Formats: sequence, structure tokens, C-alpha cells
Amino acid sequence: MNTSASQNLIRQGKLDQLENVMQAGGSFGMRTMDTAIQQLLDARQVTGKEAYKKGINKAKFEHLKDSG
Repeated sequence: MNTSASQNLIRQGKLDQLENVMQAGGSFGMRTMDTAIQQLLDARQVTGKEAYKKGINKAKFEHLKDSG
């Protein structure tokens, strides 16, 4: 999902702020990769090991890295 806020940040090269805009844009259907992975994990569609491998913020999933 694209919003004017995300467009402006990308245009200005402020990619470090993009995650905050995406989290705030949840009502517009925006979500971060880690949020999507967490949803899949909660639905038991991926394993903890897969979540850790694919996660952006490894610390969020580190406790799961050895689980099948």
C-alpha cells in the first residue's frame, strides 16, 4: 500500500523513517515484513526457524530460531 507520507519519505531518502509510517498505516493495509511474518507464525503457517530466517529484526524472532 502506498501513501503520500511513504512516497515523500522515499523521495527524500529518509528510509529509516519508513517503518514508522508503515506501522502507523496499518488501517490502510500497510504492514512491515516482521508484522506479516508474526501473523503467519501466529496462524502456524510458518515455523519459528523460518520466521527467524526471514525476519528483518532478528532479535524479535531469535528465541524461535531453533524451533521447528
